[in-house]
Amino acid sequence: MDDVAFLPVAGELIVDELGRPSVSTDSWRQVLVNFSTLGFEEQQRAAQNDLTATWRLKVFWLDYEQEDFIKFRGKVYKIYRSYLNANEEKYELYLANRINPTEVGA
Repeated sequence: MDDVAFLPVAGELIVDELGRPSVSTDSWRQVLVNFSTLGFEEQQRAAQNDLTATWRLKVFWLDYEQEDFIKFRGKVYKIYRSYLNANEEKYELYLANRINPTEVGA
């Protein structure tokens, strides 16, 4: 299914006084995505790495610049794995709930 997600704008990383990185809330760019839920096998593979897998998004290859986070449906997720599907010219992004809320601004 089609939807919209937001990737952080490159170069807009902010580091607070404690050295924690974040991205300001107005530093996001909109991208079109196809989304689907994850199967049991992918969820189990992520759980082995202490991640809670949530979504798989497909984004046009020119829109993805190896970002670590993505905002989708009002929440910020960690991109724990990406795969370029050359036949579709899209990256498959595998998302997990972020563990540390200070990793990136929401």
